[in-house]
Amino acid sequence: MLAQLKSLIKGAENWPIFIKNKSEQFEARASMVEIQESDSIWFADMADTKAPIAVVRVVHYLKMITNNKLCYQARK
Repeated sequence: MLAQLKSLIKGAENWPIFIKNKSEQFEARASMVEIQESDSIWFADMADTKAPIAVVRVVHYLKMITNNKLCYQARK
């Protein structure tokens, strides 16, 4: 999973990690996407960019550091 590689990915310092819940259910895939020309402010100057995107169906917990506090958030 890409979140496990965040120490190797520039700008990924604040990515959450997923930890197992009791059911141990998890499904993930990576897809390569290409951003096309768009008027969207979210994709300004990103035309022709190719990037891997994690696609996840989670029955796990997100483990995040927020303001130096460890936070857990249940996901369904």
